[in-house]
Amino acid sequence: MTLRSALRVSRSAFGVSRDASRDAPRDASRDAPSDAFRDASRDGPRDASRDGRHDARRDASGVILEGGGRGAAALATWNAAGLYSAAFVFWLLTRLLVLVHQGAWPWMNAFVVAAARGMVVGDWNDAVRPQLPAVLGVPLVLAGASEQQTVAALYLLASVVQLGAFVILVRAVFPDRMREQTLALLVFLLVPYDHSIHHYRDVPVILASAAAFLLSAHFVGEVSRWRVRSDTAGGTPATATFEIDDSTETEAARSRNAASVARSAGASERLSRRQATVLNTITIFGIVLLGVWSRAEFLTFVAVLALLAIILERRRALRLALTYVAAAVLISGGLLLIYKIEDVNLSQASFYTAHTFLDSTPDSWLSPECRADPTENCREADGLAYFGPADLRAGVLALAMNHPLTTLAKSARSAWDNQWTLVGPNLSTFPGIIPFVVLALAIVRPAREAYTRVPVAVWIAVAAVGAQSVLPPLTWAPPHPQYHLQLVFPIVMLVVPILVALMGMPRGRLVALAFLIANAGLSAFRYTRYAGY
Repeated sequence: MTLRSALRVSRSAFGVSRDASRDAPRDASRDAPSDAFRDASRDGPRDASRDGRHDARRDASGVILEGGGRGAAALATWNAAGLYSAAFVFWLLTRLLVLVHQGAWPWMNAFVVAAARGMVVGDWNDAVRPQLPAVLGVPLVLAGASEQQTVAALYLLASVVQLGAFVILVRAVFPDRMREQTLALLVFLLVPYDHSIHHYRDVPVILASAAAFLLSAHFVGEVSRWRVRSDTAGGTPATATFEIDDSTETEAARSRNAASVARSAGASERLSRRQATVLNTITIFGIVLLGVWSRAEFLTFVAVLALLAIILERRRALRLALTYVAAAVLISGGLLLIYKIEDVNLSQASFYTAHTFLDSTPDSWLSPECRADPTENCREADGLAYFGPADLRAGVLALAMNHPLTTLAKSARSAWDNQWTLVGPNLSTFPGIIPFVVLALAIVRPAREAYTRVPVAVWIAVAAVGAQSVLPPLTWAPPHPQYHLQLVFPIVMLVVPILVALMGMPRGRLVALAFLIANAGLSAFRYTRYAGY
């Protein structure tokens, strides 16, 4: 399969539209000359009329707006392919740098290798957590790979999957908007978080974050199709995609995006309804399988996504939300069934969840001695002062149910600790992002206006991803940044509208460039520090 074919497949599966310049009916507004098209040439590529190609016109981000036929559509496709290929090469090279810098010690990935080795000899007790990454590691173990080699191979594979999922997500959120897609990829590639120990030390979290990206893309694509169908039936053109301003150029972009999504929906309708439903259901179950069999907290993301979809999108989202929930329940049940068949000792897993809960006792709750020299044992002992006496083999739910108010207070404190660790002054995560966003929104009016034009479906997905970090089970785990890789999506959605607005201002371009350079510098600084930083 060529890269061009792969792009078509990914767009069809997730509701992401191609350029509407091909195979779609053209309305009068797109055929009519527009001053906005001429004005766009000041910021974007020069119009091709000077060499005889009068019908191919572009917006400021380089996406072909009208005319050009197959050649114009092909050029737009290959421009996108070049962007994604460059991102893939950069991502792969930096992943190799991470391995060189951090790969001498397996960290949490040692559990993955131990689980794979346990599967080989039929002992699934070590495979209770995680499951899918361990299954992927079985062939490497059978081939005689060492622990370090297995971890390196799984890390590279998981990282490639994560990048691919993120590309699908930005294509769903910013369809046919190459400037926004480029900025989103730059933020993803340059933030220090993705170059620190936190990205390397737990492969299952990388795969779970990829599943969150994919399900978010699926949800945004589905809502886009609903709105196009509704608007088409009502005779009112509209779209569920991201736009920056209300100019004539933007109106043309809206028309293009609406027609593109409509064509994507029409392509699905050319299949029989049963075939389309089956394909969609298989896609959902595959994504949920990737997430649930990698990390349990993915269930929180699914639950919040389904709940917010029903509340905000109401009745038309009910079927989709119930499908998400049903997939999560069935796949989780299948996992428990496998444990039963393999005679897994679940009390061992219950003990680990209770121990992790106590190990995450907030620092402010610890005794002075433990705070001075914190260890897992002392944190557990101090935690039992609030939640004991307890039988740890009864699991974390027994602890929570026996002390509901204390559990609520601990969860709230842990949620705050998680957020402070991630967006506070920690140079290994997202330093300075929140102050930058707050300052830009206070000063740059177009940035505030851009936020109001982000579709509700996108904010629903962003909220669900964010909720994963402030709700159990992550608030019942130690506040390690490694568990929150999916948060790069909310960060991108906070930053990209601001960067696009700044790019439209002469001095703003310098600010946007300085922001990206600062993140690149902090990421490079990661590689000069000791391993584990």
